[in-house]
Amino acid sequence: MALSPKDLYRLRRAQLQLESRRLQAQLAQHTLREMMLELERKYDLLCKEVTLDINTGMITSNGPPGGSGPSAEEAHEP
Repeated sequence: MALSPKDLYRLRRAQLQLESRRLQAQLAQHTLREMMLELERKYDLLCKEVTLDINTGMITSNGPPGGSGPSAEEAHEP
């Protein structure tokens, strides 16, 4: 027993739609990473231990409280 040509077509079309949506999701993830990188550059966060919360827009430090560690500029000076 085999699928009818119509059912086989519908099955293969659904597989192609799944693949297309998977690629669209990957592109959206890539676009998000590009935007995050651009915002990190814009706000001078690239070499700092901070987290950007994309839900609230808040930038929070990941470093020790009180800033007892070296700053990003100090960490890269010779």
